[in-house]
Formats: sequence, C-alpha cells, structure tokens
Amino acid sequence: MLENAVGFIFIALIAIELEINFKNFLFIYSLATFIVILPLLLVFPFDIVAGNSTGIYGVLALCLIKARKLVSLKITLPLVVISIFSLSIFNFILRSTFVPLFKGEFFHFIGFFSGIALSLIPKAKAKYLLGT
Repeated sequence: MLENAVGFIFIALIAIELEINFKNFLFIYSLATFIVILPLLLVFPFDIVAGNSTGIYGVLALCLIKARKLVSLKITLPLVVISIFSLSIFNFILRSTFVPLFKGEFFHFIGFFSGIALSLIPKAKAKYLLGT
C-alpha cells in the first residue's frame, strides 16, 4: 500500500510538471485502474486484484507520451517495458517461481498499455468522454 501511495504521489508530481490537467489525469487513472478487470477474468479467472498500481502505470504512459518532445519514446518505452518485466525475466532465467511474479507484472503492463491507448484518443473524442 505504501509503495502505491509513493508511486501515486511521484507520478502526480510529474503530471503537474508536464501540465496535465486534472480531468485528463483522473480519466486515465480511473480507466487504467479498472480496465484490468476484463484481462484478469480471461487469463486468471480465479484471482483478485487489489490496489491502484495499474492506474499509476496508466498515468505513467500518459506522462511519457506528453513528454515525448523532451525524451524520445524510442528510449522511454523500451526502458519502462523492460523495467516492468525485469523481475519475471530474471526469475525465468533462474527457473524459479515465474507465474506468481508474472501475474502482477501482467496487470501493470495492462495498466501501462491502457494508458497509452487512452492517451492517444483524439482530443475531440477525449473532450466528449470527459464531458468538457
């Protein structure tokens, strides 16, 4: 829980620096938090997800897309994807417990990917969805 709180504060500060408005932040955060439910039911139907880390990864994707003029996505996207799956890759190489670690990282990746997809919604549609 503390990890998620620190991550949320950290990503919120980055979003403020990038001048991401609160409605857009909340839209991406909320949908990325709850969008993981469908893949969860399809891939791991008997598991539960608790927490907001998928929303944090969704907003991280929004921040990376917003900051792409500062740092190229060719650099940031591979680094984030590698960092999401690094523990599973390392454990897979060592042939230790792979599936339990992969589940959490799978959910984080879904949150990150949904943040990318939601960030790329054209502005006209985003304004309609946000009600502005």
